[in-house]
Amino acid sequence: MPLVFAMADENRAEETMFLTSFAYEEAKHVDFFHRWFQAIGVSPLEMRKMQRERAKAAGMELQDEEQPNGLFESILPRTMRRLLTDRSPEAFLEASVTYNQFIEGCLAIAGYRMWGQMFDQFGVLPGLRAGIDVASYPYEPCSREPFTMLFLGSFRYQVDGPTNCVAILAGR
Repeated sequence: MPLVFAMADENRAEETMFLTSFAYEEAKHVDFFHRWFQAIGVSPLEMRKMQRERAKAAGMELQDEEQPNGLFESILPRTMRRLLTDRSPEAFLEASVTYNQFIEGCLAIAGYRMWGQMFDQFGVLPGLRAGIDVASYPYEPCSREPFTMLFLGSFRYQVDGPTNCVAILAGR
């Protein structure tokens, strides 16, 4: 939502409309997975706890839950919260690349494909498979989300002046 607020504050109506429709689509995905977890009678937190217990039993080293440093636990929230106080081109670019390019453009597309292939190969969970097909529909080749946000990031840079995007992303 910080990206929506930032675009709205800059009176960028088209981008704000796109982002709010995108948030609506994401909410439908959350609703689907919430309903699936309810149907099987397990919460995501219970599944995480079971996974951690099994990993510990297998001798795997786990990160401290009190000090999260993962992409979803730390990097994404920090990057998006930055937009609440920093409207620089660098902040917009970091938010766009982190969420739309990496999470949506890489992880979601690869994850949906991997889950679909796994369910097909093992012939399991047909209801979840059908739901993932619906949720992954926008992730066909040339999906709108990663490319639109890349456009928004580059447009922002053109408006605000020439900047080396690679240097910004590399922290230079």
